[in-house]
Amino acid sequence: MANQLATNPWVLDTPAVTILYQTDICAAHFEWAGYSSQADTVEVQDRFGKVVWEATGKADLSLVESFTLKWLHGLALTVLSSGRLRVFFE
Repeated sequence: MANQLATNPWVLDTPAVTILYQTDICAAHFEWAGYSSQADTVEVQDRFGKVVWEATGKADLSLVESFTLKWLHGLALTVLSSGRLRVFFE
């Protein structure tokens, strides 16, 4: 599957250094699911390379949710060991 940016939430499964969204976005929160190991990681950066969220898998492989977000200056999924990241936005 490829990154899906057509509807809310976005579903991202392919990390890259490429900026997925260049302009500012009001993101509500992230949900990371379907990862395969407690050691798996995810990292999201803004278009300036600032890390806006990072997480490590849980021992029970349950859903990992971010804190409440607001305005982000673009979005890039730079690390995704496995699974899918859902980006909910307003």
